[in-house]
Amino acid sequence: MLIFPEALIVKIICNNREIQTNDLTVILCIYAPFKNNYNLLKISDLNGEICFTRQDALNEIDESMNMFLMDYSSQLHECMEYVDLEICTTTDVENALKAMKLYVGIIPSITQEKIEQVKNSRNHLFYPKKVRVYLNEDVQKKEVFIEINEKK
Repeated sequence: MLIFPEALIVKIICNNREIQTNDLTVILCIYAPFKNNYNLLKISDLNGEICFTRQDALNEIDESMNMFLMDYSSQLHECMEYVDLEICTTTDVENALKAMKLYVGIIPSITQEKIEQVKNSRNHLFYPKKVRVYLNEDVQKKEVFIEINEKK
């Protein structure tokens, strides 16, 4: 059973500490036991950090279930006890942009501003990485550090 904290803080660090990790597109995948999984997309801030909140997860589930009635049926507490955090590939970023452009103005969380942020992401400068995180403890905040490598 998933116990999503109030805040899941992701800190992205480059192996070359001089390289900033801002403006990276990251997907949080919540694994549903029934039908489709839930994916939350966010961009790292100037410090290379992202905060996924429990409310973000609840909003994504609610939005997905309301928009795509036949495709989603799992509640947050029913989901697997782990999530994946993925520093996206350039192909992932391109695919996300295509999908976002289809639903802008239809799905409330997809805005033109968010599309621009994803479009300007710096994922092409780094190798992608996926990290599994277990969320099975009742904590207010959980911090996760992800070290990534720059492309040369």
